[in-house]
Amino acid sequence: MTIFTLRKMTSWKFNVSVWLSLFLLAFIFTWERTLYADSAFTLFNVLNRFPAVEHFRFSQYLNLFPAQIAVYIHLPIQAVASLLSLTPLAWAFAASWYSTAQFKKPQWSFYFLGIFLITGPEFQFLGTAEMILALIFGGLFTLETRKPLIFLWATTAYLAHPGILPALIAVSLFQKPFHIFSLVATALIKLTLIPASGYESEILGKFFHLQNVFQSWGWHYFYTSIFGGWALPYLIVFIGGIVVFQGKQRYTYMAAVLLTTFFITHLYQDGDSGMMMQKSYAPLWLIIALPLINSDKSTRLQYSVAVVFFWGCFFLVKQANFHRHRLQELTTKIQTAQDLSKNGLKIITSYNEFHPDVFGIAWAIPYESLIYSTHLNSSKPVTFCLSDSATLYDLKSNSNKKPLGKNEFRGASFAYPLKNHQLNQRYFSGLSKDAYRIQ
Repeated sequence: MTIFTLRKMTSWKFNVSVWLSLFLLAFIFTWERTLYADSAFTLFNVLNRFPAVEHFRFSQYLNLFPAQIAVYIHLPIQAVASLLSLTPLAWAFAASWYSTAQFKKPQWSFYFLGIFLITGPEFQFLGTAEMILALIFGGLFTLETRKPLIFLWATTAYLAHPGILPALIAVSLFQKPFHIFSLVATALIKLTLIPASGYESEILGKFFHLQNVFQSWGWHYFYTSIFGGWALPYLIVFIGGIVVFQGKQRYTYMAAVLLTTFFITHLYQDGDSGMMMQKSYAPLWLIIALPLINSDKSTRLQYSVAVVFFWGCFFLVKQANFHRHRLQELTTKIQTAQDLSKNGLKIITSYNEFHPDVFGIAWAIPYESLIYSTHLNSSKPVTFCLSDSATLYDLKSNSNKKPLGKNEFRGASFAYPLKNHQLNQRYFSGLSKDAYRIQ
């Protein structure tokens, strides 16, 4: 008797069990998912009631409002962080339930599960990623048949992250004409009413700057992961999609996937961290998973999806080990600093103290250390401000300078210093008013 029959894999009991497992993991790894890079910066802004939506990505409020309510009613930092970690999963589960109930396509639930299991292990530790919302509503856009809702899902996905647009265009080739019309309308409304951010303008500026993308770091990062790496699930499902589609649809599907891959590589050819690159390539899942809609009788495709889910789980566990070790190292540094003072402590130190092999992306360490040290001991918060060696040498040698950081908090290099009283005193009243120590 086969354990994973198609009927069992698409049953509500099986799906709910998998979803509950994902919710449990997101809760267990709350700090690992929210205390890193962009997520730590977002958590810091939410805790302090600062604007937390960047680049006019207004759909991000859907991710943030439960945590913002938690701050408003003074819940502990742990609860706020947990809500940030769990909310994207809640939206994905709701979308999965809606698509199954509304369109009677239980196999499409694999798509929403795949957002968390296929799009890259590093990306999944970016707990507040706008791209996750873009993929969720992009899936609803793909399935929807009612015109008002087609436009609503297109707008919500696009305003979550504009990087989803190439994939939305690709899947609209297989849908009704109104799908592509709604995308055009959404883009025009956005261009008219909402200005492009500096980041978006920089990315779009590369569109007309033609280069050999197949010699770029971005392409190298992607294709070296196709065979045996984090991107292997994309290839497996893509091959399954070629089998499912027939005739003209098969060639349209192949062209749509390849062109979307090329377009993403072209825009992000300069590369970035592994986490950011996996986020950039995540929209591929929307077009690659499209055959799931037509796979009612294709058990092979759905079994292959189950296989790549297990593959994705393997890489998630592997990446989780890095983040758990990272959090342990950060905890050790915080506790060492807390032992040096009876009160809170502010330290300016070198990037070398937070080596990338251990800490990965480190620009958000000031926020991470302040938040987590407050969680550990609210009366003795610690924050590390990172500077290069030349800056530290200058600070130490020039004794005539005004004491640095007195009664203030210094975050990332791109952010202005904040006075202590600007922080939410419900959480950060224990931050030292003394000047930063130079380590």
